[in-house]
Amino acid sequence: MTRYPVRLACLFLLAALMQAAPPVRILFIGNSFTFVNNLPEVFTKVAAAGGIEVQTQMVAVGGSTLNGHIGRGEAQKAIHTGHWDYVILQDESSMGSILIVNGVRHPVDPSDMWHGARELDKEIKSAGAKTAFFHTWAWRAAPEAQATLDYAYMTIAKELGAIDIPVGPAWQSAMRAGPSLGVNLYIADGAHPSPAGTYLAACEFYATLFGKSPMGLSGKIVGMPYVAARGGSSEPAEPATLVDLSAEKPRDYRRPHGTRMRASCTEPMRT
Repeated sequence: MTRYPVRLACLFLLAALMQAAPPVRILFIGNSFTFVNNLPEVFTKVAAAGGIEVQTQMVAVGGSTLNGHIGRGEAQKAIHTGHWDYVILQDESSMGSILIVNGVRHPVDPSDMWHGARELDKEIKSAGAKTAFFHTWAWRAAPEAQATLDYAYMTIAKELGAIDIPVGPAWQSAMRAGPSLGVNLYIADGAHPSPAGTYLAACEFYATLFGKSPMGLSGKIVGMPYVAARGGSSEPAEPATLVDLSAEKPRDYRRPHGTRMRASCTEPMRT
């Protein structure tokens, strides 16, 4: 008599396995803003803490623009060989056109960035994936440049029907909170992200792509960091703690369309 409940339990288990969501596959195309602290892996771990399996690949070259990626050709090959759900595009922080004022770089004209984005978007759509933009932050010495970056990314995302992941505006919201957070989003060069900056970026990716609050997800991420290598490429380093924000406070930031989300670097994932 006991064999029937066992069979029923097996059927329920089989049905659950068959209904399990396939992993979300994401290709990152960018430069050191993407590979410093290994944003793809931090995002993968943040998503896993929220119960979402993500598989990533990264094509990232230090200082590269989107047009630079097009010229090398590796990005196009990766787009067409990975069966991606999303392809993330991140341009160089000056978008290929800068004005230097008192030694500080200011982005001026997004035309080159838009050209590269349009060309790669064609490849992405032909491969059956969705384009998303890693909407980056201004250098610490030039916060006023954020308006230019916002305009550039939001305009091209709207034109192409792509997703805008507003990491730069999230950074601005966090920095407006000031010393009360006790968090420095930049490393010493005033451009690249600290571990906290990368974690905040990963939270914004999670909130934007999945429509879920990152509140309560783990603030300690262990994985494979990437380090800059000669020639501007990146290479995996030894396993290490990528982010450890266990002593820090939660931070608020805005999602698109004014939706208030709350990202925590402190609270353990609730189970």
